[in-house]
Amino acid sequence: MAQSIRHAVYCGIALAGVVLGAPPATAGDAVEQCLQRSGTPDVTICENAVERNPENLELRRALAHAYVEIGDFASAVNVYEVIAADRPNDPQALYDLGGSLGFIRRYHEAADVLERLARIEPDKVETYRSLAIVYEKLDQPQRVLSVTRTAAELGDPVAMFDMFLYLRDGIGAPSDNSGAIGWAEQAAQAGHMRASKTLVDIFLQGQLEQAVDETRAIKWARHLHELRQQQ
Repeated sequence: MAQSIRHAVYCGIALAGVVLGAPPATAGDAVEQCLQRSGTPDVTICENAVERNPENLELRRALAHAYVEIGDFASAVNVYEVIAADRPNDPQALYDLGGSLGFIRRYHEAADVLERLARIEPDKVETYRSLAIVYEKLDQPQRVLSVTRTAAELGDPVAMFDMFLYLRDGIGAPSDNSGAIGWAEQAAQAGHMRASKTLVDIFLQGQLEQAVDETRAIKWARHLHELRQQQ
C-alpha cells in the first residue's frame, strides 16, 4: 500500500537523522512541531510523532490536517476513519470524517457518517448544511429539502433563504410561492440581506403571483438599509 511504503521511507529517514538536514527531534519536539501547522507541514514529523504517541488524539488530527495540506486526501480519510472507529460517538471525529469523505466524493459513506452525527447532535446546524450538500451530490432533492428545513427551523438564515429558493423552484416538493415568501421573510428578519432585497423586488414588481404592494416593498427596503448600515 502506498501509504505504508511512504511511512516506511519516512521512518527510515528519521532513524538516519536526516529530516531536512536537522538532527532527530525528541518525541516532545515532534509533537509540538506537528501541532504548529504553520506553512507546508512536514508529514514525516507528524507520522513519527503519532508512532511515538499513538493515543494522542490531537496529534492524530494534526496528522490528518497535514495530509490535507499536501493534498493527500485519501491518507487524511484513513486517519479520520481510525479516529472515528476509536471514538464512535465523538461529534468532531464524525464531522471530520464525514466532511473528508464528501470532499473525495465518497458521498454515500459521507451521508451515513453525517446522519449518525445528526442523531448524536440533533441541534447542530453545520451538520445539516453538510448533509444538504451531500444529498445534492447524490441527486436526492427531497432529502436536501428535509435537512435544509431542519437547519432553517434551528434558526439558520442561510437555510431559511435556501428554503425560499427550493419552494419557489419546486425542488424536493411542489412549487409553493406563499410558503417560499414566508421563508424569505424569516430569513430577512434574521439578517439575510439577499432575502431582504428579494422581498423588495417581489412586492415592487409583483413577482411570484403577488400583487404589487409598495408598502411591503418599502418596509423591506428600509430593513435592507438598516442591515447595510450595521455592516
